[in-house]
Amino acid sequence: MVRTLIKDINNKKEVELAGWVNNVRDHGKIGFIELRDRTGYLQVVVDGSLFDHLPKKESSIVVHGEVIPDKRAPNGYELHANKIEILNYSAIESPIPVNSDPIENLDVRLDNRALDLRRQKNRDIFKIQAQL
Repeated sequence: MVRTLIKDINNKKEVELAGWVNNVRDHGKIGFIELRDRTGYLQVVVDGSLFDHLPKKESSIVVHGEVIPDKRAPNGYELHANKIEILNYSAIESPIPVNSDPIENLDVRLDNRALDLRRQKNRDIFKIQAQL
């Protein structure tokens, strides 16, 4: 199966998505992974035997599953996972929080610039600058 970007899932049923785990929510027998790639975010629904192996934040994963339209999902679609491959576990806590308020210390941000650019606000700044 060919990898699909999150922005291109509109008319597809079965997809393979790769990206980073932005957030994980555990709701008992069902879990949700907020998957992030370079084009956006998608909610992944995990249940059954896959639920026992939820990855940590910032882990790199590939998810195979079925795209289902859902108004409650952040962008109108969610992926019901059939298979999750963990490419790389996030071993330690990131010095730059990717999905919360940014660190104000400029030295820390510049020392970890590759991680700082994972924040949506920082990426948007560069996209706007590139179009000028």
